[in-house]
Amino acid sequence: MSSDQLQTSDLPETATTAETSAHAQQPARWLSLSYWQWAWLLATVGVAVRVQQYLYNRSLWLDEALMAFNILSRSFHELTQQLHFHLVGPLLWLFTEKECQLLFGKREMALRLPQILMGCAGMLLLPLLARRLLSQRGVALAVALFALSPPLIYYSSELKPYGSDAGFAVLVLLAGFWALEGRATALKIVSIGLVGAAVTWFSHPALFLLAGLGLAILWSCYERRNWARLAAFTPAFLLWAASFAANYMLELRRNNADRALHRAYPFVKLELLRFGNLEDILESVFVQQQNPTTLLLGVAILASVIGVIFFWRRNRAALLFLFTPLVIALLFSAATMYPLMGRFYLFFAPALALLVAAGADQVLEATRSSRLPIGSVFFVFLFLQPVLSTTNYVMHPRQSEELRRVLQYVAGHQQPGDTWYVYCYARWPFTYYQQAYALTSPNVVFGSCMRANRASTRRLYYNWDFLQQDFSRLAGKRVWVIVSHHWMGDGVDEEVYAVHVLDSMGTRLDMHLEPGAVAYLYDLGKPPSPDSLR
Repeated sequence: MSSDQLQTSDLPETATTAETSAHAQQPARWLSLSYWQWAWLLATVGVAVRVQQYLYNRSLWLDEALMAFNILSRSFHELTQQLHFHLVGPLLWLFTEKECQLLFGKREMALRLPQILMGCAGMLLLPLLARRLLSQRGVALAVALFALSPPLIYYSSELKPYGSDAGFAVLVLLAGFWALEGRATALKIVSIGLVGAAVTWFSHPALFLLAGLGLAILWSCYERRNWARLAAFTPAFLLWAASFAANYMLELRRNNADRALHRAYPFVKLELLRFGNLEDILESVFVQQQNPTTLLLGVAILASVIGVIFFWRRNRAALLFLFTPLVIALLFSAATMYPLMGRFYLFFAPALALLVAAGADQVLEATRSSRLPIGSVFFVFLFLQPVLSTTNYVMHPRQSEELRRVLQYVAGHQQPGDTWYVYCYARWPFTYYQQAYALTSPNVVFGSCMRANRASTRRLYYNWDFLQQDFSRLAGKRVWVIVSHHWMGDGVDEEVYAVHVLDSMGTRLDMHLEPGAVAYLYDLGKPPSPDSLR
């Protein structure tokens, strides 16, 4: 059976004959390769750029170091309790991280291993998912959008669950569309029941996808007036509910009661009459494909709207499954039950790629006979920024706070008796690297924080003299001042402020700068020269 025949036979029952014929008329090749071959080539590229970013092995930044501290310092049982620093992670995701640490060690690549594996798995499963819904050209477009998404590339190697959220979303969508097709067999019901019961223990937003799948199954049963089919899926729904109830009792209830989480993360305000709120939501969603500061964002939005119309006409059950998880997430966020900001939307990335690809495919098909190169221009505008951004990733893998390199430099250049002064917000990454890389110094001093909680009012106050107080205690010593994740706000750059104070107290002997991190060596027993004070 040919690939075109497979594509046609896999179409849902709601597809019309005219639409099927339109897809069959599309050219099956481009530049001597079939679109199916392009899809797998692009998927391979997506895996390659993700693996390259992972192998670059950048340092843990502050939030990753806080998560690493929880994983390294706790047993499996202790990971079921509230995490330090008001962090949240799905229980089986935390267990997987702990198992990787026990098997492969404490270093960054061991801790990031689950993310890269799930990120690559999602990339390789996406062509199979897209083939169930789109034409062969549409499959290639969807895979390209997913492969060339800078946030997906980056979060596939960060010690947080956001990157794996996208991979689990692909898994749920693939299993769900397989279950929606044809008869509700026992194999489908058992499989989708087990997948749904397990996935929310690895990915919190998978709950929204399961809700979308439930609505899609309900709609398909309504369209067919086949209530026996709905009854057949009921055991799977009950299994999902039981799993969610257990998850809620063990983890989600505790996290939802943590008021510090509500203060730390943003929630959506569904005041749609205010354009600014809608604009923020659109930019957060589409940052997965385009930089929201450019006009090219409008091309992706237009393609997604056309994609929604396409599925509305062709397969409304599929549209429900793809789109309603985002709506449900927005409603949960408006009820302050789930925070939403840029990286929290990554669970929607597979569905967004499918919607945008469907719309772009329709534009290319509608303009194919036009004398003007409308389709080609649309294609270039849609992919210009993803291609440029991914190329930049390949040439310059992303860095955040390269504290490891700074600490290794200091360890290699310190002298007996040197003191290490570790800036307040660098404390936990420094503590992680002390353990993971056995970095030692006989004299380590942790700095005070300019921002601190006033116990009586629970409000932040600012101690503008904290650096002078800290450095005065180190007078007469050689001090390595190590800074990362420094505060910049309220008109103050704390690194610049620290250098100003140090220059007034001693003589700078050395400096080592890395992206997001720096070490200064000062002799605080030697007065500054007059030239340095000018």
